[in-house]
Amino acid sequence: MRSSCLACAIGLSVPALAAASPWVEPPGVARLGGGVSLLRSDGQFAPGDARGLSGPLCPDPIDPGERMPYSCVTGGTFTVAQAFAAISVGVLPWLTADLVVPVVLHAEFADDLGFTRARGAGDVVVGLRIGGVWDSWAVAGVAQVKAPTGPRRFQYRDVPLGEGIWEAEAGVRAGRSFGRWGWAEVHQGLRLRFVNPSTGTDAGEEWTGKIGGGVSPLPKAGFLADVSWVVALPDHTAFGTRVPGRRLVQARVGPFLRPADGWWVETTLTLPLAGRRWPTGATVAAAVAGRVVLWRASPGANATERATENPGHGGERRTSGRLGP
Repeated sequence: MRSSCLACAIGLSVPALAAASPWVEPPGVARLGGGVSLLRSDGQFAPGDARGLSGPLCPDPIDPGERMPYSCVTGGTFTVAQAFAAISVGVLPWLTADLVVPVVLHAEFADDLGFTRARGAGDVVVGLRIGGVWDSWAVAGVAQVKAPTGPRRFQYRDVPLGEGIWEAEAGVRAGRSFGRWGWAEVHQGLRLRFVNPSTGTDAGEEWTGKIGGGVSPLPKAGFLADVSWVVALPDHTAFGTRVPGRRLVQARVGPFLRPADGWWVETTLTLPLAGRRWPTGATVAAAVAGRVVLWRASPGANATERATENPGHGGERRTSGRLGP
């Protein structure tokens, strides 16, 4: 249970700036981004089968979803510092390709028995977005695949760098621009999590979603906020046993800056609100993004570029695109 919780924490600590948005990039334009994050957690949200757990650190019965230590006997603290690089490239007026590459700079789990550390590559995410802008509304269909490039260790005291399974997610993103004053967006998706060939664990499927936006009272500064969630569908199977799936509801807040046209800087604090089998610690993150022209689009695509401009990560405020990530 602890190893699974730590593995999902690695994925959670990637800044949300790397997430796919409703606004596709114009043809020939790339949005380049990078950032760092730090998560520190002294416990987890109890899983659905936690009622039988007991120990010196768990004197009272534990209900599913209650905050609890990683171990009722030895406790534990998990810390992960992570960096990421992301690129989104406009291939066609209605098609954008995405790539997110995380790197775990330092991951450590320490409890009364000692500590273990790890660092290395995380799970890479590749995806496609198909969409466009109608009036001030942006809508995109999203397909993503996460590859198990981060090593996953299955011993109790090992620190995983990835979840050790393939994942595929399909969903819809929709957003509404309010000009220079802000934006709002909503995400909804279905994540398929495949069987781990090493253990036979069937991780099950999950609903994912987010609702949020931002306001920009100043010409080059503002504030963003959103709430995101992950809800497992059926319970998954581990070693032939039905195991309650994971859940999470978390809130993210923080300021953003646009120091120059084409550039975006944000700092955020992410707070878990409720869940099961997820870390309870907060994540702080900082990220920067900008846009560059890789090739010149044909004249017929220029009108589409003006209509789909995304000022949050490199466009102009006078366009109909959003201000946020």
